[in-house]
Amino acid sequence: MKKVGRPSKSESEKKKGIYVKLPPWLINWMDAQTDSNRAILIEEAIKNHFGVDENTRYEHQLDLCIEVAKTYDKRYKKNRTAD
Repeated sequence: MKKVGRPSKSESEKKKGIYVKLPPWLINWMDAQTDSNRAILIEEAIKNHFGVDENTRYEHQLDLCIEVAKTYDKRYKKNRTAD
């Protein structure tokens, strides 16, 4: 039997909710925008400001993973020598 509906997105394609603290005046401004919602406004602003899109996200994730690995290695070596 054929499945009905849109295929499920992979975990990397699903949007996730986060909690962000913003000043009241900015929230009021976003709420006053009748053609959009908060999530879209924030997403578009970040994309435009930092020049990221779907194709660059993996580059940034890779760079972040490399930095985390370097930091972890430094901490691990430091902690190991303290033992």
